[in-house]
Amino acid sequence: MNNCIKKLKLALTAFFILLPAFASAQNYSEVFDMGQRLWEGGACKEACTEFKRFIFVVEGSGKKAAGAQLDMLGESYNYLSLFYEQQNNLNQSLKYLKTKQNIKYNDKDILREINLLLKIAVKENQSLDNQLDLWCYKCLPDYSLEVSTAAAKAILYSYIECNMWDAFEEEYNQFMVLFPQALTEQQKRIVADGLHCIYKFKPKNPVLASCLSIIPGLGQLYAGDVKDSINAFLLDGSLIGVSAYSLFTGGYVDFALLEMKPTVRFYKGNFYNAKKKSYEYNDQKIKKLKTPLLKVFEPSAIFNQSSKNSCLYYKPAFLGSGI
Repeated sequence: MNNCIKKLKLALTAFFILLPAFASAQNYSEVFDMGQRLWEGGACKEACTEFKRFIFVVEGSGKKAAGAQLDMLGESYNYLSLFYEQQNNLNQSLKYLKTKQNIKYNDKDILREINLLLKIAVKENQSLDNQLDLWCYKCLPDYSLEVSTAAAKAILYSYIECNMWDAFEEEYNQFMVLFPQALTEQQKRIVADGLHCIYKFKPKNPVLASCLSIIPGLGQLYAGDVKDSINAFLLDGSLIGVSAYSLFTGGYVDFALLEMKPTVRFYKGNFYNAKKKSYEYNDQKIKKLKTPLLKVFEPSAIFNQSSKNSCLYYKPAFLGSGI
């Protein structure tokens, strides 16, 4: 009996001594995997609890993380930072919406604000997709149909100005679901035809235009500027011809002092102009193709000249809020 008790005590002692080792030997990657599954399922708060457990165990083990464990540690911190960023954005959004609910604007003031936001975006070549107030105007039922439609059109207008065609097409599809009566059948056809032409358009390649300019004027001809092509061919061709004549007839001094510098200069300029013309061709073509789309999605806030002038001095309440 005594021997049995002694053996039991030894077994228990050994168990408690080895327990930390067993605990540290646990496969903690399962904790990380659980966190990932929760995150992908939308339970971000619960997922972050699992990621914190994983970080605590790995960093508290006293051993330096390596290999796959180090990668999972970095991913855990990444998920946590994303969660805190989302939480912060949510808190700001809730604060913003609460402020909006406490202050009532009439439609005219809101339309003026949308108009000004669009002017700023166009001037700075930025899209309006990250403007929280425009999202509120477009989606919340507190605002009139005129305001909601104007906000949605402003976002689409900014996408067109920035040549963000994939984003425009996605937003346009949502626009037609939210505001099915906002456009006439003719305007819908203009949008469909405009997108088709823009996607079909093949821009000039500036690199190819530069390579073709080995023959003076050929790059400009490829870029669609016939007049500049003829000028480049005649001017550069004449300079090259005169320089070649001087070299073949022994007029090396004339070539070195009078002809070499302008020949090299204009020949190099021929390459530069070819690239420039190709960029200009692409810009002008896209501008021409998107003009009908811009007319369709001009915001419904159309003010008279006095209102437009006063709009420049109007300061929206939320432009300086830091949100």
